[in-house]
Amino acid sequence: MDCQATLLLRLEGPVQHWTYGLPEGMNSDLLPELHALPSKRFVLSLVCQVMGLGRRDPRQVPLLDLRLGVRVDRPGHAEMEAAGRRVTVRDASFLVGLEHHDRKVLFDLQEALRTPRRLPGLARRVPPSVPLYVAGGLHGTHLTESLQRHPADLPEGRPLTFVVEDGAYVPLQHRPVGGVVLDQPRWCVRTGPVVARYVLMWRQTLEPRDAVRERPVVLPTQSSGADPWDTWEEARPRRP
Repeated sequence: MDCQATLLLRLEGPVQHWTYGLPEGMNSDLLPELHALPSKRFVLSLVCQVMGLGRRDPRQVPLLDLRLGVRVDRPGHAEMEAAGRRVTVRDASFLVGLEHHDRKVLFDLQEALRTPRRLPGLARRVPPSVPLYVAGGLHGTHLTESLQRHPADLPEGRPLTFVVEDGAYVPLQHRPVGGVVLDQPRWCVRTGPVVARYVLMWRQTLEPRDAVRERPVVLPTQSSGADPWDTWEEARPRRP
């Protein structure tokens, strides 16, 4: 049976570059902060690269339904051009979450991140500083919880910025603010028009958590007929 689950990936490098549209009526006060985060078209384009999908490959259609969330571990320095449409961010590190109701979509994507068909580029001729693949990054939890629970190598007490798409769980005690971004591909990830999506942003300090003991994920063979998510559930990290 399908349920919401989340896959985490890491975007970190000396330079990252993406573009946004400018929807009418957007809160101009939030624009610099929201546009300094990876756009959805940018993230999905990286996914298509590691999966080896062409620009018009029909297999990218399920990716359009992924719900995006971002945790800013290191904001870096953002440079914006064309009224904030073109963005270049230097020396930043983002933890990205992709939530979907179809667990096999996330499982296939995790395998592509582990063994990419193509080397992804965060900007022209700029590969990531670390792999996009996050060990143990496949979670049977919703988007916000997955981003909150992943360890952060930061000074204790430093607040982090979170941004998630509308529809994801949001901790109201942190007083999230809403905004609109124009970066949702309509029918093709890397080409064609984009539409607006509503996002919520807040800041919070992560609470210390007990260490989680990792167990390897055992992948089923194609001939086994087993549900790959069932295998992952059996091998998911357990608390001691």
